[in-house]
Amino acid sequence: MSAPDAVGTIVEAPPPAVVHRVWETMITLRESERGPLHVRHAPLLASGDLRGGVPMSSILMPSGLRASLVRSLRLADADVGLRPEEARGGTSTGLSTLRADIAAFDDLALSRQAEVLACLNCLTEQAVAVSLVRQLRSDHLLTVPGCRVLYEVGRVLLRMYNPQARQVFERIADLSEEPMLRVLARVQLGAMAVRLQGDMDSATAHVSATWSEYAEAEACFDGFLRLLLQSRASRLTALVAMRVGDTDGQSAAMERSLETALELERISRRRSRYNRLVSAENMKIVAESHLKAAGGVGDTSGVVRWATTMLSIDPDDPGTWRDITTNAARCGLITEAAIATVGMTFVGGTGTVGSVERIVATTDRPGSSEELRHELAAAIAGLAAAAHAPTARCP
Repeated sequence: MSAPDAVGTIVEAPPPAVVHRVWETMITLRESERGPLHVRHAPLLASGDLRGGVPMSSILMPSGLRASLVRSLRLADADVGLRPEEARGGTSTGLSTLRADIAAFDDLALSRQAEVLACLNCLTEQAVAVSLVRQLRSDHLLTVPGCRVLYEVGRVLLRMYNPQARQVFERIADLSEEPMLRVLARVQLGAMAVRLQGDMDSATAHVSATWSEYAEAEACFDGFLRLLLQSRASRLTALVAMRVGDTDGQSAAMERSLETALELERISRRRSRYNRLVSAENMKIVAESHLKAAGGVGDTSGVVRWATTMLSIDPDDPGTWRDITTNAARCGLITEAAIATVGMTFVGGTGTVGSVERIVATTDRPGSSEELRHELAAAIAGLAAAAHAPTARCP
């Protein structure tokens, strides 16, 4: 694509159609090729179209984002909490199915309850999810589907910063009969120990337990799940290694997370749409971790490489543009960081004041990357063009 002049791009105002197109999938639950990558999981989870798979979505956006959009855009008909008889016609199959299953939640099979909760997590509707799970019992731990419900409850509590999330994941890690959930619960506990508690001894122990749990059950996993779990465990290993100053360990773990993510992408081409989206989400998180690592050490070429990768994977996510802004600024790429701030505004992101502050704070070490300027400007031009093109629905 031929990119427009970067400076010209900076001063253009984002058309409202861009913001509308970016968030349409979150609001309507219609399958589309647009919108933040992890939000595109939601229509499949809402309709239960996982092709025999189970919820494996990872990224959690700030709680309440969708509800805030619905209120600010005065789209009361889009409220997921409406009972089916209260909703008007014209809603998507996904939204209609989700509403019906929310209304009948207690009567659903446990496997479907897990899908509904995973969908609400994707949609940032944790407040709705909490109202559904007040009657959960400890005997959920006795069945695999019940543990899947509990895992999604743990993710609900985690996003709401409820300390009970830790207890939920600990019980799954210790008692679940499903090896996948035991590994994922250990990963969650390790990440929480680092990010929320600053307890590196506990985090290190969880890394060891994660790999032990994985090794013990590896033969039970198919190729897709084996690679996904390795990539997630490797990311946790890299995070802990970075925090304790183990540079070699961090580098090795990041390399392993990338290798497994690339192989996962390759085999996912023959899998279901949901599996392909999970794989792409995983690759995005791997790219994000590499971008932040490069920015942290002032590696300009690394920032350019991984910023370009993130733009190719998920240009509709404000987080993509925010991370590029922050890490470009760390390397002194002032113009590039400014353009990325504009990209964040184009897709409806907030926090531009903080982004400008980060840019200003790095003016003592200016740099330049024509390659990154080109990629950023091209991505913004692509957002504007897509907003006026026919909606790309998924087959």
